[in-house]
Amino acid sequence: MASRRDLVIRVREKLDITNVAAQRVVTAVVEAQTELLVERERLQVRGLGSFQVIDHPERRAQNPHTREPVVVPAGKRVKFNASNSLRRALSP
Repeated sequence: MASRRDLVIRVREKLDITNVAAQRVVTAVVEAQTELLVERERLQVRGLGSFQVIDHPERRAQNPHTREPVVVPAGKRVKFNASNSLRRALSP
């Protein structure tokens, strides 16, 4: 699994910048994406895909350790749909 550190290294190599500058770039992009999703609930990045905030209703579940019923509260989740170019890049 790749991590944020791996992303910083790739950005540093692609832009030929310092590690600190690459960290700032990655942090700025992540913060901007988060802000846009909170404000608009949808973000489309050409070549990568689209992120969309969706509402999940309250649901009943079961605690796997105690088998007691629990209620999972309603909330928001982020859904990702890969772009066609990303799908093609991933296919064999």
